[in-house]
Amino acid sequence: MLIREIREIVPKIWYEVADSIPGIVGSMAMKCRDVRFEKPNVFIVAFDSKTAKDMCERESERLQNALSQAVGTKIVIRCELPQYASDIATPHKRPKNEAIVLLKEIITTEAFAQLQ
Repeated sequence: MLIREIREIVPKIWYEVADSIPGIVGSMAMKCRDVRFEKPNVFIVAFDSKTAKDMCERESERLQNALSQAVGTKIVIRCELPQYASDIATPHKRPKNEAIVLLKEIITTEAFAQLQ
């Protein structure tokens, strides 16, 4: 159950944070196709567009800071460009604030610590 919840809320958090960043950086971050979570506290962000991926890599510190501030713990991002579009999931719907609250709770649970 815990892993499924993480899989569902991580994309919502990404889109919420990306939407809050003004200008081209936020726009490019919104173009990701999939976001997943890996231990310890890494967001893996997949793009169809090399331009969007490259922009987010260049601005990764800004994105990481915004994510870390939203979640309340240090988050690292890794951008990917899959070889085939079928390698990535369909885009997720826009987020709601409760996703951030839920991830904060999950990260601080003992069960999550045991996953690491």
